[in-house]
Amino acid sequence: MAVLSFCYIQVQALAVLRLNYDALRNSWSTAQIRAEPTIEPTIEPTVIPEIAKAIPSPEPKPSLHEKEGFIDKFMNSSITGSYGWEDLQALCSGGDRPWNPNIIFECPTQTGGIGNIRQATLQCLRYAIGARGSFVIPRLARRNDKDVSDFRTADIVPFDYMFDLALFQHTIRSHCPQLILYESIEDVRDNPENMTTAGITPVDELEFAPADPTDSEPVLANPDAWPSLFDEWLSKQSPEPPTPASPFRVQLNQFHVWCSWPTVFDSLELTRHFSELLPVKPAVYRLAGTALYNLADRYNSRKSYLGVHLRVEKDAKDYHYTSYETQAGYIRARVQQTGEASPNPIIYVASGDHDGVIQFKSDFPFAQVISKHDLLDGADLVNLNELTWDIQSLVDLLILERADHVFGVHDSSFSWKIALRRAAAVNKVVA
Repeated sequence: MAVLSFCYIQVQALAVLRLNYDALRNSWSTAQIRAEPTIEPTIEPTVIPEIAKAIPSPEPKPSLHEKEGFIDKFMNSSITGSYGWEDLQALCSGGDRPWNPNIIFECPTQTGGIGNIRQATLQCLRYAIGARGSFVIPRLARRNDKDVSDFRTADIVPFDYMFDLALFQHTIRSHCPQLILYESIEDVRDNPENMTTAGITPVDELEFAPADPTDSEPVLANPDAWPSLFDEWLSKQSPEPPTPASPFRVQLNQFHVWCSWPTVFDSLELTRHFSELLPVKPAVYRLAGTALYNLADRYNSRKSYLGVHLRVEKDAKDYHYTSYETQAGYIRARVQQTGEASPNPIIYVASGDHDGVIQFKSDFPFAQVISKHDLLDGADLVNLNELTWDIQSLVDLLILERADHVFGVHDSSFSWKIALRRAAAVNKVVA
């Protein structure tokens, strides 16, 4: 069973977003579940029908006076359904290990898109909860808008650049109040100048092993042992327990925690919903809800729509991702050779490459190909265009989650995030 590790995937086949559900159990992926990426030499469905039927599509065509209600309902719903965070509360309050907020876990500045950033942040958070420390909310490196392949920039922005920080803080304070959150390391109380910073990461010294002999990537071999192993490591770094006057800063190495916490260790419900701790910012939800309303208003929403993540931007070409020709050829064959799509199907295409979208529309004359820019107008379109490349992609993310079928590329953590979220939505997660 292969481990989904976005850092190391270099497969050049069109990625199938088709999941081996017996394998959804081993490590927090972007959706905090792990799947076996299935690469097929022949045409295969990208999301199996039972998932497609279970994901909520836009509601029947609403009247104009219902627009705000439609958008509000969208902004307050999730494809995985409602969740009260009982498992998170049990995780934080269970056991006899005391919390020590003077042990401060810090992630590095996060880089990349939503798939990479959410994944890495949740990994850091899970290690901090396990060790019963506090947590510094990471900052993000904003991608160079003139060169999307330049994402490790010095343009550092706060967490709410991408996420709903207030909702994240509210959820943690309501259901895991033992975990103290800091918005920056400078916010550490009392005497931060006396803080000890470790020269290495404790995770570096842990034992990692494949979940089974067929796994290509290792996960934490014994999560139960993490707290005691951390204590042993900490005692070597700081003979005296950290105190408010002398806190201890633990800087986690992103490459060591990446995809390493095994989801089999946590409950099914926590696994399904863990990524929802980090919802995207409200302005993005409103734009996506408006686009879906307009989709329902301008088209017959009872007619299903297909979602396409067309990954052909400059960075994808630089890293030799699956070519446009392969992506378009696969999708055309799937749409034309099956009975799943009605004549003149609606295809929602998500891409940060304007020329690629134009080419895709030209190559699919038998379909109604639309993008977020086609579904928004007036002030909404102005607001969309003012967003950066990565934040615009979050609008696509929310719309693709609700498509009847989704096509994407194996190379992309964004595509995998959508696939795994949709799998979680129909409970295709084995904890």
